[in-house]
Order: sequence, then structure tokens, then C-alpha cells
Amino acid sequence: TGRLSGTGSMWSTGASLPMPRTMDDPAGDLARPLCGLGAERPDHLAAEWSADESYKLKRTVKRLMKSGAMERDAMWLEVARELGGNRGARECKKQYTREYKAHKAATAA
Repeated sequence: TGRLSGTGSMWSTGASLPMPRTMDDPAGDLARPLCGLGAERPDHLAAEWSADESYKLKRTVKRLMKSGAMERDAMWLEVARELGGNRGARECKKQYTREYKAHKAATAA
């Protein structure tokens, strides 16, 4: 039936469902959810980060890191949520890492 014994969810089998495909989106990329660490926009669909988004990203990460109250994956999910849900957790993490490395390279030179 697609269910594991003792569970009430059809999702607990671990089977993946195919993504819907359209003529405009043959790979099904637009149908993927944009939240969570494993479900991100492909790089070619990701929009540029505005200065305001970058500022909010840095401020939010700094505040959450300071609190130290959550695991890293949960922190990035919270960052994405606090930025309005338009960016995925992995997207936020990648952008923060890019900006951090650029800042460190600029200050080291």
C-alpha cells in the first residue's frame, strides 16, 4: 500500500515521486518547493541578492548564531523563514558563505 507498518504516513516509505514537467519547465525545476535544505532553486533560476537582503541575511545569521539555541540546519531554515520565505535555506547559506569569504579576503589584503 505504500505504507510502512506502524506508521500512518505514505511518505515514510522513502520513495520519491516524479516532479511534474511542463513545456516551459521540462526539468520540473519550477515545481520544486523553495524551502528546506534539500529543495532549492537551481542556480540559473536564483535571483540576485539585493543590498537589503544581504544586510538582513548578515543581521539574522549574527543574531541566531549569538543565541546558539539551534542546530545549524535548523538555523538556516529559520534564516530563510525570517527573510520572508523567498529564499531557501541552502541559498541563504551559500550567499552568506560567499559574502563572508569576500569580506575576509578584502580585510586580509
